[in-house]
Amino acid sequence: MQLLTRTCKTDRMNAERLGARVFVLGGGLFWVAAALGAFTGYLPDEDILVEALILLVLTLLLFVVGLYYEYLAAVIALAIAVGAVIYGFAAPGIAETGTWALWLLFTMVPAAVASLLYFSAAQMQGICELQQAGA
Repeated sequence: MQLLTRTCKTDRMNAERLGARVFVLGGGLFWVAAALGAFTGYLPDEDILVEALILLVLTLLLFVVGLYYEYLAAVIALAIAVGAVIYGFAAPGIAETGTWALWLLFTMVPAAVASLLYFSAAQMQGICELQQAGA
């Protein structure tokens, strides 16, 4: 029954943490770059710049929360993923298939994957702590 025993795998835990942080930063910074690109486009609008700054702050907050509270970061990232789908249905500008594909690819998927990675890393941290306490 060695297959079903829980063992501490720090390499896997560290890879999950790194992956979660990359997905959080990658997804958030993509939308910041997209908003800044729209701001410098044909019709610059200050609202777009404000949205870019809000996205940057939210991305950095989730990143910092993920450094210390992985379960909380997993819940927040999952809420972002679900919220992205709800917003996608509610927003009038996301009716086209290509827009939906981009929205899901760069918002929902990175948030969902980061959530799973944060949760998995937190679970492994608990397993490692239990093994250290038992040793």
